Amino acid sequence: MADKRVERAKEETRKFLAENNISHQQMMRFGEMADATIKDKALYPMFREQMIATGMADETDLPPKFNYAILVTISTMGKLAGQLAKARIGV
Repeated sequence: MADKRVERAKEETRKFLAENNISHQQMMRFGEMADATIKDKALYPMFREQMIATGMADETDLPPKFNYAILVTISTMGKLAGQLAKARIGV
């Protein structure tokens, strides 16, 4: 059951990356930034600004106040992007 959910999440991540022209490396970097922000809420304004500046999100996607659920989603997508990248190169 968990394997099916992971595979579905990977497929959704794959589609998201393709539809938004985001590389695996970019998503992995955003995931790492989200991880750091989860550990230090003071980084959230900088994280939000970077996400908006790169076009990964707009102001309505990321609220001005810290949002744990969004950060966990981005962190997870970053990890899944890493797994997808490894699968592409056969590691």
